[in-house]
Amino acid sequence: MFSPAKYAVRSFLILIIIGTGLLWLPASGASRGLTFVEAFFTATSAVCVTGLAVVDTGTDLSLFGQVVLLLLIQLGGLGIMMLSSGAMILLGRKLGLQEKKLLKASVPGLQFSGARSLLKGTLFFTFAIEAVGALLLFFCWLPDLGWTKAFGAAVFHSISAFCNAGFSLWSDSLTGYATHPVVNLVIMALIIFGGLGFLLCTDLTESWRTKRRATLHTRLAWRVTVLLLVGGWILFFLFESGNTATLGLLSVPEKLLVSLFQSVTTRTAGFNTVDLGLCKAETLQMMMFLMLIGGCPGSTAGGIKTTTLAVLIVAIANNLKGFNRVVVMERTIPNERVVQALAILGITGAATWFGAILLSAFEPTTFQGNLFESVSAMATVGLSTGLTASFSDASKLILCLYMFAGRVGPLTLAVYLTKPHKEQVIHYAHEDINIG
Repeated sequence: MFSPAKYAVRSFLILIIIGTGLLWLPASGASRGLTFVEAFFTATSAVCVTGLAVVDTGTDLSLFGQVVLLLLIQLGGLGIMMLSSGAMILLGRKLGLQEKKLLKASVPGLQFSGARSLLKGTLFFTFAIEAVGALLLFFCWLPDLGWTKAFGAAVFHSISAFCNAGFSLWSDSLTGYATHPVVNLVIMALIIFGGLGFLLCTDLTESWRTKRRATLHTRLAWRVTVLLLVGGWILFFLFESGNTATLGLLSVPEKLLVSLFQSVTTRTAGFNTVDLGLCKAETLQMMMFLMLIGGCPGSTAGGIKTTTLAVLIVAIANNLKGFNRVVVMERTIPNERVVQALAILGITGAATWFGAILLSAFEPTTFQGNLFESVSAMATVGLSTGLTASFSDASKLILCLYMFAGRVGPLTLAVYLTKPHKEQVIHYAHEDINIG
């Protein structure tokens, strides 16, 4: 019997190995078979719902390879424990204590009581939204692609968007639909729902329906989400409006639409409607900040999560006011949560910076470019300035390690930090130190 953290690591690792084997088969390639590194990188990126690519999904993969990739995205997005538990329920089996423990580790906020109904709701929530998204995209692409291609593209992009994976069947991602309002709105809605997660959406809906106050977790998470989306939207518009390579030649409404899309997708989705390699330096810096934060706990998104940022901001604000407690919205946040938030931010930030240094040792590109790729991999975003495909095999393997750490690391770290430990028997004397 594995602990939740070990189960998460081993299950994702096994899925990556199986995916690598399937993508390495000659049947997965279109005109040629994938090399082992290409197959391993693609499988890792799909299972970790990152979206970084070293092959062209639409032209280098056959239909079989694309189906394998899509299954890996779905499994990686929902989590193996989530899907296996759902299958057990559908077959009429009850979840045991060990299954509930593993499931609770995979879905932050899930309680033992009502786990069965919440699991059913999560699966229904996921597949229903993906189906609606696919239907809307199908009618958007039907006139241009025809029935068969429109159906395949709609299903693929709907699942990829909801799982915040960012894989696209087109080599330029969604730049061909940069000014298409319906395609943009549908993809953005899928990304946002996937980045919020079922539990948060359920709590929001119930609070609005019953007029009760939502939980503190929900109130902080959705407020930070809106703040980051609007902030990223405004900053991208201001930074890139004069850049003729990105927004400069578009009308104001088109600039606003493209800017909003980039703000939404930067939150770990990985699609793009402009060439990021042509963006200004300040724009890329802002995008790296958004990528590092990511989405909400219990969702398909990566990053350190919105609630981590919220706890840190509230703690700083309370400290500046001279408070010795962290108080927000008439509630007191435990000091342990502040320490956990600091640990997650410190470890993730240090890891991404060290990753950029490692990439710089192998790649003769700019440090900012390598840092962007490192943050994108660690936060499981998938956005790239065009460097990933040209990286050496050593750099690709480094990015694989970071994608895996970004998908599993925050989960296992959170499980370790939140699990109860034995009470310390020995208490040492207090001694103060100077800070700042």
